[in-house]
Amino acid sequence: MSAADWLPLVFAALAALSVLAYVLMDGWDLGVGILYPLVARDADRQLMLDSIAPFWDANETWLVFGGMMLLAGFPLAYATLLPVLYMPLILMLLALVVRGVSYEFRHHGRELRPLWEWLFFFGSILMALAQGWMLGRIVEGVPDPATAQSGYGWLRSLFPAFCAVGMVGGYALLGSCWLILKAGGALQIFGREVAHSALLVTLALLLAVCVWTPLAVPQVAQRWFTPSYLSLIWLLPVVTAVTAWRLWHSLWGSDDAHPLRCAVALFVLAFLGLDVSIYPYIVPYRYTVFEAANDAASLRFTSIGVALILPVIATYLALGYRVFRGKVAPHPVQVAAGPHIGARRSSGNPSDLHLS
Repeated sequence: MSAADWLPLVFAALAALSVLAYVLMDGWDLGVGILYPLVARDADRQLMLDSIAPFWDANETWLVFGGMMLLAGFPLAYATLLPVLYMPLILMLLALVVRGVSYEFRHHGRELRPLWEWLFFFGSILMALAQGWMLGRIVEGVPDPATAQSGYGWLRSLFPAFCAVGMVGGYALLGSCWLILKAGGALQIFGREVAHSALLVTLALLLAVCVWTPLAVPQVAQRWFTPSYLSLIWLLPVVTAVTAWRLWHSLWGSDDAHPLRCAVALFVLAFLGLDVSIYPYIVPYRYTVFEAANDAASLRFTSIGVALILPVIATYLALGYRVFRGKVAPHPVQVAAGPHIGARRSSGNPSDLHLS
């Protein structure tokens, strides 16, 4: 087997896995930002930010790595998808900047601190909406302009918006499960309570998207109901239902890590369903992985850099999560000292000040 046969699959797999890693790791960061205004106490809000502070920039590395893999491995796909996703991509990058600036300025904002806190929330939710919109546009496909048809245009206009709302619910679920893992006391109870609602919203929107997708995208409907795919397509909902049931019953359990593991499993199952629906296309339903792949010589040269960079990224992320594992400690509360009242016959006071 030549490099032209297996290298495109390797690059496609690495690009997909890096996107999944970004969605999961930056997902609980965004989820914390989405839930931020729902927490009343300033000390608890500070604790929420402290829980994501060590992982903030490192999690976003996967977004850069995934974009690099797409550009280096599939330049045709990059050139085709980018014009279609210009607006949500620009909004996502602007939200990324606003989120980072508001996070830093919040600590020094003084009278403008409420403004920076609201910008942090809006930046988080705008990123989730933009990513969900891009997901919907990718699932519905990029038709050839010469053969594009508008037979279900109203579904095309609603489907990305529905995916955007679903992404917000999913990130809120990841964020609440992250708080269960990292926080204690009242903030952990908040995470457990919010996770119930976030799970219900996520499952409802996931079910609606699964019903809507074959209606809006005929290519997916044809794929799903092919006899060779039926067993896998029906297996995924069963495993998803079991995972959701385990997540629901673990929210008030003794293992604080189990809800996050189940939430991650839900995202992985949804990602597998997406891969099954659009494979082997890299630009759904226009270019396959092999049609859009770079030439074999370029892939071989790029793979050297990937082999050097990928272990570094994985190592420092693993080390970061290892070092900052465990609960986030709350900040000590500073209590102002009251007026000092000395004893009547304190030996430290001059004797001529004593009343007797």
